[in-house]
Amino acid sequence: MTVRVQRTSQGLAVIIPPSAAKRFRLSPGDSVDLMIRDGALVLTRFETRPRRKLSDIVRQIDPSSYRRRRKGFPA
Repeated sequence: MTVRVQRTSQGLAVIIPPSAAKRFRLSPGDSVDLMIRDGALVLTRFETRPRRKLSDIVRQIDPSSYRRRRKGFPA
């Protein structure tokens, strides 16, 4: 697939055709990794971890795993 490099106000841009964007599940605003491998520019979809609710994180806290503070010891 051949695409044209275009000038933008902040550098250069490559327009990803809709068929490729759909295939790689890319949407405007997504982050991608850009690297040089064997003399070629390689774009890799940046996978983010799904966001978790704070209540789910707090539910996993085990208070017995923490040391208890004692009087006379610095905080």
